[in-house]
Amino acid sequence: MTQSRDDRRLDPLREYKLKISRIKTFIIDLLEALGEDPLKWSPYFKEIIELTLLLEGIRQKINSTIYEAALTALFYDLRSRGLFVLNINRLINVAKQKLDKRISRGRIIILLNYLKRIEKNKTQRNEVEKLLISLLYRLSSDASLIKRLIAHNINMEQYFQKLREISFLLIDKIFLNPGKSSLWGRSPHIIVALDLYIADKIISSQHGYRSILSAKILEKHLGISQFTILRQYKKLMGKLIEEQKLKEYLQ
Repeated sequence: MTQSRDDRRLDPLREYKLKISRIKTFIIDLLEALGEDPLKWSPYFKEIIELTLLLEGIRQKINSTIYEAALTALFYDLRSRGLFVLNINRLINVAKQKLDKRISRGRIIILLNYLKRIEKNKTQRNEVEKLLISLLYRLSSDASLIKRLIAHNINMEQYFQKLREISFLLIDKIFLNPGKSSLWGRSPHIIVALDLYIADKIISSQHGYRSILSAKILEKHLGISQFTILRQYKKLMGKLIEEQKLKEYLQ
């Protein structure tokens, strides 16, 4: 059966390919209008297109054009590589005047700030994950923690495997929704401390025994006061319970 024109227009794969084609064509046209050779910048096209697609959600939210997103991605990608040859004001002016595209400086700023926020999120997440892995290694040889595990007849290997799994799951919850999490933007040490403290609470609740990982043990390894950890934990859990989001952390 032959597809109608409307059916073809609604095909997700076809729409995706057309969108990529529009982005690439605009980038080439913009570079040529700037007097630049597109071939010179073609090695960066893949990353620029990916950044443009990454802006899709926020772009639709602020009613921005795909050309504004592509222009933003072009500028951001080159700047992140230390290439400062394309001025943002010139990009905007050329896109508006020579290519006759609907470009708003205000929306460009919003899109740029969004990309910066994502980059900050990635950097912070990397720091948190590195610290978490390092701390899990140290905790696996902590005498007081091992003593507690033995006293409760808990398999050490299974405990640390579960602690690691839940800790990384919680990190996903924090960083997949930056700004919505109560922990996002806090110092890596605070995030890791509360992350592990909550993970241990979840494990102990699942298996019916008292918590193993104390705030005092975390204080010893992270240099954060146990009272700060407990205070922040109560504040965080109180907010989660109040907003009925506790299940999101446990699922």
